Amino acid sequence: MGVTIKDIAKIAQVSATTVSNVINGKTAKTTEETKQRILNLIKELDYKPNAMARSLVNGETKLIGVILPDISSFYFSRIIKGIEETAEEHGYSILVCSTYNDAENEHKYINLMREHCVDGIIIAPSLIKESWQFEDLLRIKYPMVAIHRSISSSEDVCNVYLDSYRDGYEATKYLIELGHKNIGCINGTPWLANCGDGMEGYRQAMKDHSLEIDEQWTYSSMHDVETGIKGAEKLLSCNKKVTAIVACSDVIAYGVYKVANKVKISIPYDLSVIGIDDLVFSEIITPALTTFKQPIKEMARKATEELISIILRQPREQSEYRYTSELVVRESVERI
Repeated sequence: MGVTIKDIAKIAQVSATTVSNVINGKTAKTTEETKQRILNLIKELDYKPNAMARSLVNGETKLIGVILPDISSFYFSRIIKGIEETAEEHGYSILVCSTYNDAENEHKYINLMREHCVDGIIIAPSLIKESWQFEDLLRIKYPMVAIHRSISSSEDVCNVYLDSYRDGYEATKYLIELGHKNIGCINGTPWLANCGDGMEGYRQAMKDHSLEIDEQWTYSSMHDVETGIKGAEKLLSCNKKVTAIVACSDVIAYGVYKVANKVKISIPYDLSVIGIDDLVFSEIITPALTTFKQPIKEMARKATEELISIILRQPREQSEYRYTSELVVRESVERI
C-alpha cells in the first residue's frame, strides 16, 4: 500500500489537514519551515496524491477522459496527441479508452471514467441511431464534448466535427471539373454518426452536375485498407468502367492503390484516386495521393479547450464547431 497523508503527517508531527493544505497550495497559515519539511517528506517518500480523494476535497481530479472508436488508427491517434498536448498546457492529464464502435463498450467506459472521477469526457460516439448510453450524462449535465461525430443539440454538450458531406461533395466536384463522369465512391461505415455524409456529398455532387450514378460504383464498409481493396475490386470489375474513385479516407485509398497495382491499372493515367484525411503516408506513396487535409490538431485543441471551459463553468461562445478540409493537389488525379 502507498504512502498516505496520515503517514506524512505522523512523521512531520503535524495534522493531516496541514499536509493536505501544503499539497493543495494552501500555505498561508503554515510556516515556511513546516512547509519545506512536508515537501521534503513528500519527495523522499514518493507520495502520490490519490485522484479520487483529491476530487472529494477540491471537486476536481485534473483528469480528462477520452473515449474513441480505435486509438490505434492514424486518425484518432492524432486526435489523442492534440488533446493531450492541450490538456497538459492547462494542467490536465488524460485517460484513454477504445470502444471499437460498440455501444456497450462505450457505456462501460463512460461508467469507468465516472468511477475514476474524471472532470469531463471527450468522446467520438460510436453510433448515430442510438444515444441511450449518453442519457445519464445529458440528464445530469456532465461535462462532455463530442469530437468527430455529434451527439446532441443540447447547449450543455459541445460538438466538434468535420463537415464530411462537404469533403465528399468537393472531392467529387474536383474530379468532375477535370472531365470525369464515371466516378465511384468507397466509404466507411454508413451507420456511424457523420460517416455516411461523405457518400451523401458524392451523390449530391453527381446529381448537381446531372451525372448518372451506377450503384455498382459505390461501396461502404469500414474505414480501413481492406474496405479499399474490396471496394476497388467491385468498382473495377464493373462492365461500365469508372475513371475515378472518391475514397472517403486515405487508408481506403491505399487499398485502391493495392488493387490497381495488382491488376496493372496505372494511377492516375488509367484511374484517378482522391482521398480524405492527408495522412503522413499520402505524400510518400507513389503516386503521391491528392487528398483533403483535415484540421485534426485544431479540432482536438478546440474540443479540449471547450471541455475545460465547461468544467470550469466559464462562458462559451457556441456549442457547435464544424470544420472543413482543404484540398491538397498531388499526383493521383489526371484530367481527361
